[in-house]
Amino acid sequence: MSYTKINALYKTTVTTIAGLENGHLSGSVLWGYISKKYRGKEYHVDTDNFWSIHRDSRLSNHEKAVLLSTYDWSYVSVENLLRFAESCSVIHDTILAESEYTWTHFKDISEIGSRLYKKHHRLCLGLCISVTSIYDIWRCKPMNEIKSWEVYSVV
Repeated sequence: MSYTKINALYKTTVTTIAGLENGHLSGSVLWGYISKKYRGKEYHVDTDNFWSIHRDSRLSNHEKAVLLSTYDWSYVSVENLLRFAESCSVIHDTILAESEYTWTHFKDISEIGSRLYKKHHRLCLGLCISVTSIYDIWRCKPMNEIKSWEVYSVV
């Protein structure tokens, strides 16, 4: 079964700091929730033009931040980790209250982000997520070829 990897991002490497069982409980849950809420239909990775939905003005800043954190090569800077942790906690509670989903990883990601903020190496740029271990986006290219971008530069 796949799992979600939570990583600390550095300029030349990523270090996995947590692995959360069942990768479907992060990206897939969030994408399904947002697609259903704002498009009225199930999310399908290969048929929907889904990825521009973060520009939809109806999304809350919490939804945008957490959604963008699931995009390829995005990261949350150390200085924004507490803000992001709050968004993850809000999203976890919202998804459970407003959908048929019974669990997400976002409460755990919130706690991991808070811990990383409190205790991070001075060279740490921030936190990044690989929503599935089946295809770890952070390990598919050499780090010097990755054009990472900060979530809150878009939110």
